[in-house]
Amino acid sequence: MAVENLVWVDAWTAAGQKELPSFHGVPYDRMQDDPATPADEAHQFQPHYDRHVWLYRENPSGVFAPFNPAVSCAHHRGATHHTGATK
Repeated sequence: MAVENLVWVDAWTAAGQKELPSFHGVPYDRMQDDPATPADEAHQFQPHYDRHVWLYRENPSGVFAPFNPAVSCAHHRGATHHTGATK
């Protein structure tokens, strides 16, 4: 439905970049967990920039919006999380 591209903040800064990464002129969002909140804002990843592109499902919030209110996991029947294991 969508593609998410991540750029690690440390790597971006180490490469000497001064501006936010962008895609078609749309700057990436910065994601970083806030230890003061119960939310998992950065999905337990190190601080990063990310950009979502909704390709196969129309997003009423826009093609580059991070969330799509028209998508849910209500009918998901697979594993509840990714283990990283391959078969």
